[in-house]
Amino acid sequence: MIKRVFFTVSSLALLVVSSSAQPVHYTSAYSSMSLAGDWTGWNPSANNMYLVSNGVWETVMFLTPPTNGFKFTANGGWTDNWGSSGKVGQAPMTGTVTKGGGNITLTNLTDGFYRFRLDETANQFRVELLGYVYNGENGNLVRNGGFDIADAVNTNEAYGWKWRPAMAYGDRFGNSGWVDWRYRSALKEMFVGQGGGGVWQDAPAGEDFDYEFSAWFWMDGPGDFGPWTSAVQEVKIEFFDAHKEVKIGEIAAKIPFNFDEDWHQAIARGPAPTNTAWARATVNVSGGGNRGTLQIDDLAMRAIPRQNQYFEAWNFKTTGTLVRGGWSAAGAAVVTNTSLAYIGRSLALRTNGSIRSPYIDAGIERIEFRYRNGNAASETNNAPVDPVSVEVRVSPTGTGDTFQSVATISDIIQQSYGLFFADAPVGRIGTTCFGYPCHCWHQSFPHR
Repeated sequence: MIKRVFFTVSSLALLVVSSSAQPVHYTSAYSSMSLAGDWTGWNPSANNMYLVSNGVWETVMFLTPPTNGFKFTANGGWTDNWGSSGKVGQAPMTGTVTKGGGNITLTNLTDGFYRFRLDETANQFRVELLGYVYNGENGNLVRNGGFDIADAVNTNEAYGWKWRPAMAYGDRFGNSGWVDWRYRSALKEMFVGQGGGGVWQDAPAGEDFDYEFSAWFWMDGPGDFGPWTSAVQEVKIEFFDAHKEVKIGEIAAKIPFNFDEDWHQAIARGPAPTNTAWARATVNVSGGGNRGTLQIDDLAMRAIPRQNQYFEAWNFKTTGTLVRGGWSAAGAAVVTNTSLAYIGRSLALRTNGSIRSPYIDAGIERIEFRYRNGNAASETNNAPVDPVSVEVRVSPTGTGDTFQSVATISDIIQQSYGLFFADAPVGRIGTTCFGYPCHCWHQSFPHR
């Protein structure tokens, strides 16, 4: 009988960056396009796609099983819609669509960010899985975060920051505008003046991640223009479901007052709540005074995989390679039997199975997990499994994966959960642990 190790894991994180092309403005026969499906309640007016070429629309969404049916629909209704009757497949999937065609079915769905593309001229579509962590262009989910690109239709506005049907994912509001006064980088910045206002932009998001939104600010001090005052000034991340109609959570941080004639950064960070499909990065100001302005530049938002993993959201029914929230396991299955799982759900790793953490920028401070062996608590065969190795990656980012063993667990025979942990002998940031650069860890379970 093959022995298995059941365990829960806590600690560490991995940042995996996927990217898509920076969208630019092109022409279309339609004012807007929506991806309507099971996960959006078949809403034809979601306006959740944007133009990436003449007549070519695209969107990125975080999907989870069993959601799978979809169509494309234009101008906020069902008069012009595209489908493909009988089209069933898994990503990557391509095909021909026809106006008024039937639903397209996406099978074997796994948790992850999917890109959907429709070519309205060629009547072609494509669906592809981008990855389990998505951070937009160059690691930033915010488009045109430096405000340096003009909108091709509204040329006096910043691209991505003025709402219109073909670009319905961002806007500015209140007494705000696009200027070139004292930009922090490149050419332009935004301002908020008397009464208040701000900017917002939506990005695809998933519930398995923390999100961080940052922005830089300059405020006029005492003098000819200031001092700037306001009742409320904050950066915040608002979380929405796939319908983008109900806000299901919010994380906010105050923008501190500084009048030292320099730029200062404000950051909001926190976990996405359950059922998150969109994250809205917002700079919000109310009660702005009648002197001076608040100036804004270099906005950025990114998804950060979590350092702790308890497997409670792992609802996989299959055995093999399982990936969620930046964590991956090979030769694995989810177990829920109360005599096998530690609490709720645990992973069973089989012959040559392994689990791998995400990447963490600052290094690893502690590795910790609980484990046991055996198929059931009633087993009488207590032969130990082969040694289990714990490894850290020692290769620099972008140079492949080279792991170094830092610990080995031998003679595992217990059928109740034991605790394994290893602490770094030195500080976490800018150092090593176990004598190696320590950014992600890996456990190997050899043949037994």
